[in-house]
Amino acid sequence: MLETQRDSFLSLSLFERKILKWYRRFFSIQEIEQQPILQWAFGALLLAFFTTFYGWANSTAISHSTAMAGRASCWPYFQHCDRLYFLEALPYYSQTTLYAFFFGIMLLVIYFIWQQQWVYVHMAMMVLYLWKVFVMFAVSATLAANYDYFSIVIGTILLFFPYKEVFAKIAFVVLYFFAGTVKIHEGWITASYFTTLIGGMPWFNSTFAPFMTNIVIVGEIVGAWFLLSRRPYFQHIALSFFIFFHLYSIILVAYRYPSTAFTILLVLFGPMYRYTPPVFNRRAIFGWLFIILLFFFQFLPKMVYGDQKWTLEANQYGLNMFEANHQCRSRIIYELDNGKQATSTYESTKAWDRCDPYKVWLTIQRHCDYAGVHTARWTFDHSINGHPFYRIVDVPDACVLTYKPLSHNSWIHIPGEGARVIGRPLKNPYNL
Repeated sequence: MLETQRDSFLSLSLFERKILKWYRRFFSIQEIEQQPILQWAFGALLLAFFTTFYGWANSTAISHSTAMAGRASCWPYFQHCDRLYFLEALPYYSQTTLYAFFFGIMLLVIYFIWQQQWVYVHMAMMVLYLWKVFVMFAVSATLAANYDYFSIVIGTILLFFPYKEVFAKIAFVVLYFFAGTVKIHEGWITASYFTTLIGGMPWFNSTFAPFMTNIVIVGEIVGAWFLLSRRPYFQHIALSFFIFFHLYSIILVAYRYPSTAFTILLVLFGPMYRYTPPVFNRRAIFGWLFIILLFFFQFLPKMVYGDQKWTLEANQYGLNMFEANHQCRSRIIYELDNGKQATSTYESTKAWDRCDPYKVWLTIQRHCDYAGVHTARWTFDHSINGHPFYRIVDVPDACVLTYKPLSHNSWIHIPGEGARVIGRPLKNPYNL
């Protein structure tokens, strides 16, 4: 196989060989060539991309028609992302044609892996990575599922940084740590997240639920670091805990989260695991800066006044999986330019609906701009973890409101500071 690589390289022109040599050196491809664990990590990453794109291929979330209907879901820092929408999902063919192209690239990745052509594997994976980053962080807040952060973070390290194995392991543990810190809230400490569900916690009654949720919190915040241990006994215990955790999570979240995170866990910390000490030198600077950047975005919501579990301000910038059991009701009365009224109501149906006032506000703004709307009276009631519904938004005209992406918006009221109780919720399902 090495002879095949050498023959393929020599068949290129001098210019092409120089480009490949630069590419190989700049992106530290030699690490991938020399370390089987990184080669398997690329396979796990490919599975994560396939799982994501399989779900996106027929989604209308970034279709041009969605933008024209005023239903585009943009990030607070890029509220006019719909201007970039150019695809159409079925029954039209532009979007599925693009994903057929991506599927072809995935097949090329498999072929290049078989041929041990790691420069070409890297190039092909870069195309998939860049599209996923573009969709998640530029054009759709809806498609940016939290568990996709695992593949984006690990993908960034595998594709761009030296000391790939070292930083991939550290970053993966850091993501578990973040997932645990999000759960330091009464919804998990008292297990009210689950005890307020219609089905409760799967296979554990309300008596044992708080015990199990606190084990998860401690496991993610403390136990995750033992995945990096040089002592096999502690490392195997930590690995066994997270294997059970991911298998159990399938009961609630099905296959997508485990296929994204579980496979990477097994590659980095499973049978091929070896202790890799942290690296501190000039080449490692960008890796450590990336880890620091992860901490910044994870704790950015803490810099915004209020409880982001109620207001959801800056909530999606970091991991927020399972942070609270949400229920909400939104009611908008549009006064149209022709003197008529139109009413729009929404009630959440499942616990993992984040109930973000920003998303409703964004839809209202689209209607105010394009649908001949004069004013929009809006109320938004929110409950978490079985607490009463609080009216966190009550405005006579939402059309005149603006939304600040990095600070508290005064028109979103906080329980105990202006938000009044409206009623009490019933138990709800996790998903439908």
